[in-house]
Amino acid sequence: LKFFRVLHVPMAEFRTPARSLHVCLIGEPGTGQSSLLRSYRGHSLEDVRKQESFVTVAEVDGEPFRVRFTDIGGQAMFDPLRKPIIATAHVVLLCLSLANPNVESTEEKWATLIREVNATAPVIVVGLRSDARSVAISDEGEEGMALADRINAVGYLECSAATGFRVSEVIDKALVTGKEHFLAAQQMRRSHFAASRAKDQHLRDLGTRREQRGTVDCEDVPEEPPLLGLLVPVDPPDAFDCGDEAITLDDDVAAVSDDQIQSGLSVLGLTPQAGRHAYLRCTLNGLGLTSLDGLRSFGQLQYINCSGNQLRSLEPLCALPYLLELNASQNLLRRTQSFSGQRQLLNCDLSYNFISTLGDWSNHRYLRKLCLRGNFIQSVSPGLRSCKFLQELDLAENHLMGLENLASCQELTTLRLESNQLSSVHGLDQLRNLQALDLSSNLLVSLEGLEAENHPRLRALAVASNYLSHIQHVEALVPFRGLQDLWLAPNPVCSLPEFRAQILRRLRQLRNLDAAAISCEEKVKADVVYGDDLEEREATWRAVLPREPFEDRRMITDQKLMDEEIQLFGQLGGPMNLDVDEHLEPIPAGVEFTADG
Repeated sequence: LKFFRVLHVPMAEFRTPARSLHVCLIGEPGTGQSSLLRSYRGHSLEDVRKQESFVTVAEVDGEPFRVRFTDIGGQAMFDPLRKPIIATAHVVLLCLSLANPNVESTEEKWATLIREVNATAPVIVVGLRSDARSVAISDEGEEGMALADRINAVGYLECSAATGFRVSEVIDKALVTGKEHFLAAQQMRRSHFAASRAKDQHLRDLGTRREQRGTVDCEDVPEEPPLLGLLVPVDPPDAFDCGDEAITLDDDVAAVSDDQIQSGLSVLGLTPQAGRHAYLRCTLNGLGLTSLDGLRSFGQLQYINCSGNQLRSLEPLCALPYLLELNASQNLLRRTQSFSGQRQLLNCDLSYNFISTLGDWSNHRYLRKLCLRGNFIQSVSPGLRSCKFLQELDLAENHLMGLENLASCQELTTLRLESNQLSSVHGLDQLRNLQALDLSSNLLVSLEGLEAENHPRLRALAVASNYLSHIQHVEALVPFRGLQDLWLAPNPVCSLPEFRAQILRRLRQLRNLDAAAISCEEKVKADVVYGDDLEEREATWRAVLPREPFEDRRMITDQKLMDEEIQLFGQLGGPMNLDVDEHLEPIPAGVEFTADG
């Protein structure tokens, strides 16, 4: 007999922000954008690292957001990634130094780059080092304001990382501007889909008129509205040059030391070598490390946490043949395969790096869990075909526009794809063991392609923050008899009258809807207001009052709901252009699905 894991989604753990913002800082090397970020974080400005990029959780107008700050003005090794990074930012901070101003160079190089990318994100010009202002720059900042006007930036601000002057104000303004762009882009997408749906209805009307008069005037056909608010597709970076990972003595300013390694060692256990005891885990997170060469002599290590550093390469880890678990998130990695000697690797976290391609994972054929969240991956390459045992895959917050090359991952049980640009779910039909699927914050207008016969074990599904407008889109989930947890809000369909009752009547197997537990009383009430016992009521009426005509007193009928939808929205289905910016319980990034039985 083969026993399958049963997944339980603990509702109390759904607290991590579901929405993400990307703040990109650009400017000439030495301008001081990394010092700005260090001052904002409360770190020492004497740090000699050339780049500062990190992920944090910040409140923007009282709402939590996961915010990624990316500084791409420092090192030439990130030149090929500048266009994808700028194209995916929600706000761009164009930085110039007030101590050594070079307005012409800043405008010629960086403003031109922004125009080449055709990015839709707002730009804020930021004058740094205001405490050391050059005599060539006026106290009123006229030069910066003039630059902002020429490049159509939304504003000009000044600050000083050395004194802390207006640092928080600059970051707060950037976050508010980024949030406004985030919400405006959502609204533009809704307007586009609403216009597309109106055009479809108009074409259907034209078809009726053609039948009546045999022809249609070309002027009657509306033009296709432009699709606004979407991330602009950019060409993938050129072929990766491994020489970019080479680090010089000048750049290796924070190599891991023996003392740091000794302090990070823990978990005493047996090694595969003659059963000797040794430390198996090493924790080196958040130390600002630039290289890990010191780990080469610790070949017995099986668990490494080097997250939150400044690592370009993981090549020293090739000397650790027994490595089972690796967390290298929030570093400066540009590719996944900068290490390849660990054939026993089970869990790998490379989230929030600068990775642009999925890479080849054939050497890690026993991989169980892979997290590539928050990178710049545009497609799923065939690199996972050898990972026959992969169970959890996280590709959230990338730039995927389609799903392919996942058919070989037959054991996949958890798949996170939120915050991409997916307009279809086609490509998942071979994942028969899938139990948890997150498609939130994409461009889905239907769930076509998601079939119960292909995913018979699906138990948790998140499709929040998409463009599902008709109750028929939810009816596609009726055959999923094992579905227990569903996240729909916000979606246009959630604005329909008696929305929750409509869902509970159709999906009787649900236990939780939008992070709220469903009680037995709710299910019974949904049946009562719909009048599912209508035949029994009529039979009782006929038996007691045979001469009186039977009165249908149902509170909800499908016809009443359709009439109410037309009365409220002028159409069937929820309005695409409705602002659905509710403060709802979010879907987090690190939910642990526990095995039971």
